[in-house]
Amino acid sequence: LKNFKIPVLTPHTLEHTIGERMPIVISGASEYGDLPVSPAEMQALWRSLERSGGNSRRVFLTGGTNVSKSLADGSGTAQAPEFLFHEAFQKKHVVVGFVPEQTNTSQLAEVPLFVTGKKGEWDAPLQSSMAVAGEKNGAAIFVGGGGTIGKAIARARDNPKLGVFLVVKGDVAERAARHARGEEVKTFGASDRAAVEQLAAGRLPANFHLVKPGDDLGALIDAHAKTTAAAAVGERGKGAGPRRVGVFLGSFNPPHAGHRAMLERHMKEHQLDAVYVVPDRVTSYKKLAPRDVRDEMTRALFADVPGVRTLTPEIAKDVKSGEMWDVMEAVRRAHPGASLFNIMGSDTLQWWKTLPEATRAGDMTLLVNVRKGDDTKLPAAVGRQTVRALVGVDAGLSSTQLREQMTTGRKPAALPAAVWELIVRRGLYGVAPAAGSATRAAR
Repeated sequence: LKNFKIPVLTPHTLEHTIGERMPIVISGASEYGDLPVSPAEMQALWRSLERSGGNSRRVFLTGGTNVSKSLADGSGTAQAPEFLFHEAFQKKHVVVGFVPEQTNTSQLAEVPLFVTGKKGEWDAPLQSSMAVAGEKNGAAIFVGGGGTIGKAIARARDNPKLGVFLVVKGDVAERAARHARGEEVKTFGASDRAAVEQLAAGRLPANFHLVKPGDDLGALIDAHAKTTAAAAVGERGKGAGPRRVGVFLGSFNPPHAGHRAMLERHMKEHQLDAVYVVPDRVTSYKKLAPRDVRDEMTRALFADVPGVRTLTPEIAKDVKSGEMWDVMEAVRRAHPGASLFNIMGSDTLQWWKTLPEATRAGDMTLLVNVRKGDDTKLPAAVGRQTVRALVGVDAGLSSTQLREQMTTGRKPAALPAAVWELIVRRGLYGVAPAAGSATRAAR
């Protein structure tokens, strides 16, 4: 990619590129099924987007659609999604291409790229772009398409914050009624087929919208944005508890200043109302201090940080095996309707990616601390879970190093006095209780 001077985004620079803009995924292709609209009708839909005046506040994401040179020269205007991107590209709107690894760069337009998924697998870029858009109450426009688009539309049912706009033929309601009676009807690509099937079954999700020729697509997307914004304000005003809840699971053996700096940064950047700091319940993989002691040390470390807490007895009782996914589900049950954030290190993310999707505990955002010296490329999402990277905070501190330093009987600089006092009092990590008070040890 570097040979073609195309900018490649990291999760951090992707977040910066999107900023406060509304992400809109556009996906579909006529080569995998009939298009539900003509090129002229597609142009009319684009003009309605332009008339709404919001494109300067939007960023267009190429979910599962090739970012070809047709963006620059207009040669792909017969392909509906490519036409929309061509218009956005020509009018200098912000466009980001989500593509799999080893994409043929010689065929790409010069737009910023986010690389995710293996070569030739377009499911991953599409799912990643949808996860990013859903996290920011964005939208996805599907025009025709085949199997990849069909799977994405089916999964979008589980992402209620994402506005899904299915471009369909004008007679979709009549064909859906015939389909419900068992008649065979013609459909026009994945977007039209999904609309016919869901209307026939009477289960069109609340976040799904049908876009027919002549509709005002810009007004529909603006209405979605206003509805989701009003819903967010309403939820915050209910006073029924925190609405953005984080879970920070780790060994905390012992907890230290690096943990605190990282958590405070996440809370500020992602406006978290509450965070549960949870010492590992599963201890078979390493030798740890007793859990109740680590609970006490984490409470001491975060005692003056508003919103930080350990598990309540009720939530702790609801945790099953103690594995990360069980802790996340227990917190989810304790805060129904809240947005959930799983805080972890980049090494833990690599393990999390290997778990079966059914194990990874549903919708949440993964807040990942990139460890100092770790240059591993992070994905934009794991399944439908968005990844948000935190860089530049990790100072290379490790609990292992601190335990080694404590064998001298002196307080490491990265250990707050309150935590050190507990270690001395209990004689942990080779520190003899006779070593004295915190005052003496800190000299």
